[in-house]
Amino acid sequence: RRLKVQKARLEKTVAQRTIQLTEKQNEVEAQNEELHQQSEEIMAQRDAIQVQNATLGDTLIEVQEKNRQITDSIRYAENIQQSILPSNERISQLFDNYFIVYTPKDIVSGDFYWATERDGYTFLAVIDCTGHGVPGGFMSMIGNTLLNRIVKEQKVYNPKDILHELNIEVGKSLRQKTSKNSDGMDISIARLSALENDNYEICFAGAKNHLYTFKASENYKHQIIKGTRKSIGGIYNQGAEYKEHIIRLEKDDIFLLSSDGIIDLEVAKSKRLGTKKFMELAENNIKDLEQFKLKLLETIAKSQEEFQPRDDIAVFGVKL
Repeated sequence: RRLKVQKARLEKTVAQRTIQLTEKQNEVEAQNEELHQQSEEIMAQRDAIQVQNATLGDTLIEVQEKNRQITDSIRYAENIQQSILPSNERISQLFDNYFIVYTPKDIVSGDFYWATERDGYTFLAVIDCTGHGVPGGFMSMIGNTLLNRIVKEQKVYNPKDILHELNIEVGKSLRQKTSKNSDGMDISIARLSALENDNYEICFAGAKNHLYTFKASENYKHQIIKGTRKSIGGIYNQGAEYKEHIIRLEKDDIFLLSSDGIIDLEVAKSKRLGTKKFMELAENNIKDLEQFKLKLLETIAKSQEEFQPRDDIAVFGVKL
């Protein structure tokens, strides 16, 4: 009887253990199935990612190639724009002592400088066209072409009349009466003529840009001759008249033409260089044009270490 009871208990224990093992086995099999499904999903995702990476890789290569082509085109446009600027050899024929700071915001600039000589007059202009990069570059080509036509072909020599004609021609070229296009340019233009006893006369007119003079006899203290507060081109400047100024300078005096890029140069967060600081920098260094040029380039380089350029920069100075 005792053996029968023990046998019954043992059979009951074995049955319970068998049930537990079966349940564990079923649980493990279920987990294995779940892991298998997860493994298949991971492999499917891996395959999808590989396909996407291959597609993205092809797309990236395509984008890089297009970017290279665009950059190459802009670089070529830069070469074309450089070709319209007066060469150093030509400028050296016009001015004995001068400096130029010319730093585009992008590869192609909306600023440019222009110089020529006609019938005993020497002309110098710094022009700031609407826009930067390629659009600004197109405007600079238009401006250069029109200045050559007005001064060299039409023989218009008075700066105020040059600006008047330039305003009309820009309006015509861009069909601004009908297109409502408002692009244009700001410009400062000086006509230099030599007088007796190392004296010089500058006839100046400006469209929003100014002439800066520094007299040696006054320790190069600056004077600003302001341009007219009207741009060239645009539907609101049609029929604008520009004021002309006559300035007498002597040997060793300096005059300066500039776009507003150097004035708007960011020197601290939300703080620009400004006219006052620009003039202080000039008065302290402009006696030596090369030194002043280096100071300007240092100031620009320091700004660009911390901030993105805001504008194209063009500064042209001449010592008589």
